Amino acid sequence: MPLDPRIRTFLEQAGLLIPLSRAPRAPEVLLEYMRANDEKAKMAAAQAAAALPVARVEDRTIPGPAGAVSVLLYLHGGGWISGNLDTEDSGCRYFCREVGCLVLSVEYRLPPDHPFPAGLEDCYAVACWLAGQAAQFGSDPAHLAVCGASGGGNFAAAIALMCRDRGGPSLCFQLLVVPVLDFDLATPSWQDYDGCMIYSQEFLLVRNLYIPNVGDHIHPYAAPLLAPDLRGLPSTLIITAECDPHRDSGERYGMRLQDAGVSTRVSRYDGVPHGFMGMRALTPLAEQALGEAVAALRGAFAERG
Repeated sequence: MPLDPRIRTFLEQAGLLIPLSRAPRAPEVLLEYMRANDEKAKMAAAQAAAALPVARVEDRTIPGPAGAVSVLLYLHGGGWISGNLDTEDSGCRYFCREVGCLVLSVEYRLPPDHPFPAGLEDCYAVACWLAGQAAQFGSDPAHLAVCGASGGGNFAAAIALMCRDRGGPSLCFQLLVVPVLDFDLATPSWQDYDGCMIYSQEFLLVRNLYIPNVGDHIHPYAAPLLAPDLRGLPSTLIITAECDPHRDSGERYGMRLQDAGVSTRVSRYDGVPHGFMGMRALTPLAEQALGEAVAALRGAFAERG
């Protein structure tokens, strides 16, 4: 089905329906643009704090692989090169309240100063720390799930692989929301929706800022869809959007997980773009998807007793 008309109007007004004839912005201009949006998130975070109060919010600094990692609570998105604790504050609060769990968000190192795999190693270090320190939070290390949206979904999938490969924490669930799981631009979803919020030529520039070493573009922790073996990964919910260039990578990952014997559900929401779960004022599907995610997390935690 076509893009929801209300969302189409919004994207047109915001300049997020990008003509493929447009010359891509220079990498430094693109980076500046994306990080300028991070600043806007501070106001949204303040509004979220008022609208979605939770029992307690703490800022913590814990040991990381290259010094301290600032931690609040989740694995934020932002195309690997932007995003911070503020950009995911409302989502973290939502899951904390609705699922009834502790949420941990990581302010990991960003490219270009810290390219792949620096941010991932930060997140893995936090996962290991949290599993080891669960008792001080009144938590059970067997009740540890990972989640993220977009580039954060890429990180969440990669962290699950790292935990399995390195004998790290045993995750009970992974929630991947509109995840970016490879760099293949030849898929049907890219052919149909290139320019709908995400423009292929600028996506490649972002990828190269994150992963400057071309040989790492196929590393399974950079492109989890390319991991040769997906056995032994935690139960999974993947939420995709019909009008998203990255739709097919998420759905293909779901099929591969199922083939590997991993309990996996893939839910596609029609008529909506990448990032639709943040568009609650425009589409009821955002609330529906959030409800599905909450139910899945509750179920995963309940299964562990």
